Amino acid sequence: MTSRTARFALGGLGVLAMLWAAFLTLTGGKATNPAGVATWLVAGLVLHDAVLAPVVVAVGWVCARVLPGWLRAPVQTGALVIGVLTLASVPLLLGRGHRPDNPSADPLDYPRNLLTVVAVVAVVCTGWAIAAWWRRSRSDAQGHEPAST
Repeated sequence: MTSRTARFALGGLGVLAMLWAAFLTLTGGKATNPAGVATWLVAGLVLHDAVLAPVVVAVGWVCARVLPGWLRAPVQTGALVIGVLTLASVPLLLGRGHRPDNPSADPLDYPRNLLTVVAVVAVVCTGWAIAAWWRRSRSDAQGHEPAST
């Protein structure tokens, strides 16, 4: 199978999955709320275009001007992942969907879980930065041209 065929096959499966989700949303009876889904989708687009995208561009711009090349990718990646996770967690952090009569609707400690995931991302990106620094310092010590990371 060529990569072009694979891309079309995966794209077709994605379109079918979206059509199935739309069908279930529109015909799901009381289990779904099409107006709520539409509001959520529009709010997501607005938040993406008005908040997330400008912040990502600003962070990337600052990183490109302030940080050395070996440190840019880990910092930019960490900032992007943490920002997206935080933005996606806002409804859970605000208690949206929590119902006192149904404790299983919002059962987890979302602030603690978000901090745990943020800490893991920070540790991974710090390790990545240390590895990039180490490779660069070894390359400099051996007199080689440093590889860009």
